[in-house]
Amino acid sequence: MEEGSNIDLSFVQRQFLACTPINKLRWNNFSNDTTTEIIAAMNPEMQKKILQKTVNTELVKKYPIKRSYQKAFLKQLINELEKHCHEVHDEVYSTYCALVSSDDGESSTQYRHFLYDENSTCTNAITLQESVSIVSLGTTGLCTWQAGLGLAEWCMENKEILRGRTILELGCGVGLTGLAIIRSCAPKEYIFSDYHPAVLTMLCSNILINFPTANDSLSNCHKDESNINLKMHCNGVNIDVRCLPWEKINDGSNRTACTPVGAEIILAADVLYDDSCFHSLASALKHLLGINGTYAVVAATIRNADTISKFTEILEAYDLVYHEMKLPERKHFIRTDDTPIRLMKIVKSSFTANDDNVKL
Repeated sequence: MEEGSNIDLSFVQRQFLACTPINKLRWNNFSNDTTTEIIAAMNPEMQKKILQKTVNTELVKKYPIKRSYQKAFLKQLINELEKHCHEVHDEVYSTYCALVSSDDGESSTQYRHFLYDENSTCTNAITLQESVSIVSLGTTGLCTWQAGLGLAEWCMENKEILRGRTILELGCGVGLTGLAIIRSCAPKEYIFSDYHPAVLTMLCSNILINFPTANDSLSNCHKDESNINLKMHCNGVNIDVRCLPWEKINDGSNRTACTPVGAEIILAADVLYDDSCFHSLASALKHLLGINGTYAVVAATIRNADTISKFTEILEAYDLVYHEMKLPERKHFIRTDDTPIRLMKIVKSSFTANDDNVKL
């Protein structure tokens, strides 16, 4: 919080960089300040500081978030100031006009930046390239979803469970959960897996953006789109990217796909939206959880409760049981969506789910 002000610049920055919807964006982390009181603190000098923390950061210049979002952010700021008859800093106007007058078309991709605690700076943000469309190239995997943020939150609150472990993530998308774990939880190995070539290609790019000093290149990601693979060692973690269709994990036709059975913990976020895939996912989990009491932690955004119920009913047919887990209080990531999240631990029926190391 800026001394003498009721505007929390760090909080505003975290929301802006993660592209929090404009109608949900707040100027501080408290609910008792009125808009008038907050706007009153936005003298020209404070407005300039807001620009420096948002649109004009070097991070946004290098990896720009969606231009329409930047324009909407500044337009709201200008509207509020004018509505309360406050002077608008010239640089706010000129920055907004430059965005409006730009004749470049909106890109099909954008960047979002996740500062994972209130002390984070732009130099250690998790930066992700994403599609601007919810569905792109026939997949929803090119966007970060709330369940991925929720699962990352749980992992960061339970980092002692993940330390030194081999972790496999199913349906990893563009990488938010895995990158947060690699940064914060010190696993031995992290295996990202998905099935869509466009998702895996973007994931490889995101890994290299966040670990730019790695010696590995993206060449392996582009040589053969039917078998995208990237291996690297960074931050003390062995990182592996694999094309891993669920239906091939247990059919014996893809030996490369079968190799992750050594994973000690399975993670998945936002994979419970298409019930046509539930049997292949349950079959894959049965195969992967077949040794040493390995368990899965699955986070699901609750858009349709009946859809998730179908999956939990299917689990029984595959000798799997689930236990509800408590989602931790949001400490590390800004909540950009109010959609509720359900967190489940899945194990083989022959193993107990009440592992002392896992907070249910």
